[in-house]
Amino acid sequence: MELLGLGQPQVSKHLRVLREVRVVDVRPEGRERFYRLNGPALKPIHDWVMRYERAWTDRFEALDLVWKTSNRRRMVMAAATNKRAVKVTLPSEEEILIEREFDAPKHLVYTAYTTPELVKRWWAGQRGEVTECEIDLCVGGRWRYVMVAHGQFEVAFHGEYREIVPNERIVSTQIYEAVPDAPGLATTTFSEVDGRTTLAILVRHTSRENRDGHLNSGMEAGTNESLDLLEQVALSLP
Repeated sequence: MELLGLGQPQVSKHLRVLREVRVVDVRPEGRERFYRLNGPALKPIHDWVMRYERAWTDRFEALDLVWKTSNRRRMVMAAATNKRAVKVTLPSEEEILIEREFDAPKHLVYTAYTTPELVKRWWAGQRGEVTECEIDLCVGGRWRYVMVAHGQFEVAFHGEYREIVPNERIVSTQIYEAVPDAPGLATTTFSEVDGRTTLAILVRHTSRENRDGHLNSGMEAGTNESLDLLEQVALSLP
């Protein structure tokens, strides 16, 4: 009983139940009782357990196969995504360089990047809804994007185009309207090799402090989401 961690009343109760279902036989000798397992009585229990053991083993093996297949699929998808993930580097103390490869020709990426109704489909990423998108695509023309984030607050940017080479290069100012005294200059280039496009956005800030504020705003995750959608939009174009 010490080994079982049970008291005498508890042991007696368990033995009485086992005796009633004939799993054990009892042989009294004086004031003592000797118990012996009844092997034949255990066989139905063993068969019942084995039936469910086979069923659960089959189910767990099937679940293991599903998990392994899903895990391999996730690994393949992650590897494919990582190949096209946004790359962020810091060329200088005032600059941020954002690069991403697209499985689409540059004229489609450029079209999706510069057409208002298409920009509305990707610019907010997964973080809200674009409510305004104005693009006057010419040197001296202005642009403005506005989104309402899931937290119900508004995020707006605007700027002016300084240089435009269709399908190749766009240079424009970039101002986050919540911080109007921290303007940036964005140079966006589109380069294509074998039908795949590399988009590079070089943002030059007026100070390291402004650059770091941009960098620490969560821009990398947000840009990843936006450019993932940009690729989908580009691939949907004829």
